[in-house]
Amino acid sequence: MPVILVRTLDDLNKNITKYGNPENNFEDAKLVIHRLSKLRYELVTNKPFATLFPEPACSDIDQWNSEIARLEEGQNTAFSAPWLFTECYMYRRIMNIVSQSLPSFDPFTERKLEGFKNSRRLIASMIACLDQTLANTEEGQPADRLKFYLAGDLHYRKLLEDRSWAASSEDPKFVFGRCFPSAFDCCRGSSPLILVLRVAKSDVAVGVSEHRHSKLVKEDPDWWTKGKYGFAQIVSLA
Repeated sequence: MPVILVRTLDDLNKNITKYGNPENNFEDAKLVIHRLSKLRYELVTNKPFATLFPEPACSDIDQWNSEIARLEEGQNTAFSAPWLFTECYMYRRIMNIVSQSLPSFDPFTERKLEGFKNSRRLIASMIACLDQTLANTEEGQPADRLKFYLAGDLHYRKLLEDRSWAASSEDPKFVFGRCFPSAFDCCRGSSPLILVLRVAKSDVAVGVSEHRHSKLVKEDPDWWTKGKYGFAQIVSLA
């Protein structure tokens, strides 16, 4: 996380005349740089989380500050709080800082453009492949002829909307369909076969049998966040 902040600071320092206001000697951009530097210092020195600045246009500030206040002393720092909360807090704090002085500035613009430019060939190849696949898909064709492969813990979490599903209590088909009722209706009424591959690094999971889940919990209550176990799930929403 500190590395992300360093790159954001570097981008803003290099482009201060592009994003800052020359009429006030770029004080708006300098203030953002100062506050982002302070955030980085707080994270690397394990200081307690600071509350967010008011944002009249946003409805989540009070909720964030309430959650920060609820964290017990000794568990309200970057090294002691739940990792997902810490990561989300950092990104929300970045946007909170930026919105105060540079509301039109996207702190990740330079990296987005860099990533897009470096991925143009892959994107073009993927589009061509999908276009050919869909063009060859006839109406009424079996759903399992078209397959989607989703790999990685982040994709798995997004597929399940990062909700607190009970790992052993839901059918993957039911959950995926509930989260995305129309997302896979791309084949003229049929649904594709989905193959999900991931190493478990977060407490989001479905479709684990009751027997296997009990065994895993007995061996290690934190089994699904340590990256020691993997998932390979095949689901058809048809």
